[in-house]
Amino acid sequence: MKQEELRSWSIAEPAKLGRVSSRTLRHYDQVGLLPRGSPPAVGRRGRRGQ
Repeated sequence: MKQEELRSWSIAEPAKLGRVSSRTLRHYDQVGLLPRGSPPAVGRRGRRGQ
């Protein structure tokens, strides 16, 4: 993938596309249901995702 094709997503964007809550996506990530991508960037609140 080219550098300009890479995009950061807020947690709300894929949640809305999948018709689930952000909390649900965080839970899925926590229990290992989501594949690992690149390391999370620092979010809007200045914290790194866990």
